[in-house]
Amino acid sequence: MTCTIIKPAGGGVMFICGHGHGIEGCSICCACATTFCDWPTGGHGTCSKPLCDDHRHPIHSDLDLCPVHYGVYQGGRVPLKLQRLQATEAPL
Repeated sequence: MTCTIIKPAGGGVMFICGHGHGIEGCSICCACATTFCDWPTGGHGTCSKPLCDDHRHPIHSDLDLCPVHYGVYQGGRVPLKLQRLQATEAPL
């Protein structure tokens, strides 16, 4: 059995335990995740770290990055696959 620690925005801590509970905590702060990092990792995969609204960095209409990959993105190292996605998505 796995447990997820969730820190709601209003304070406190929740422990959700069981199989397949479907709730992910932010990989940075354990708050409820609302999205995942879209940084390409090779093949057809992405970083997929769960992120809350405070730790997501939207770079396009449906593209979000974790803090680590956002730093790489700001440094100008943007993978070709991500450049193509940005070209086909509606801007923010």
